[in-house]
Amino acid sequence: MVASWMVKTFGVEHLSEGSGVLDIAGGRGDLSFALMFTHHVTSSTLIDPVGSTLALLFHHLQHGTELPAWGFFFSKLLSDSRCQF
Repeated sequence: MVASWMVKTFGVEHLSEGSGVLDIAGGRGDLSFALMFTHHVTSSTLIDPVGSTLALLFHHLQHGTELPAWGFFFSKLLSDSRCQF
């Protein structure tokens, strides 16, 4: 996986410096998720023109919003025909 290669090549300390990793066109956020929650990189910013439901998950987890409270929104977002994943 790319996250493992990045950590092996650059190290967690280097990837965590400054604002962390900038994940451009990151799609669902798999790389950012792996870096932050598997490899403990302190920050990863996900930018994707389509949007990301995983970014919403990160936001709610970081701000302490209970997952059941936004589960309805998440399910509506996934059922929205305008969303493409």
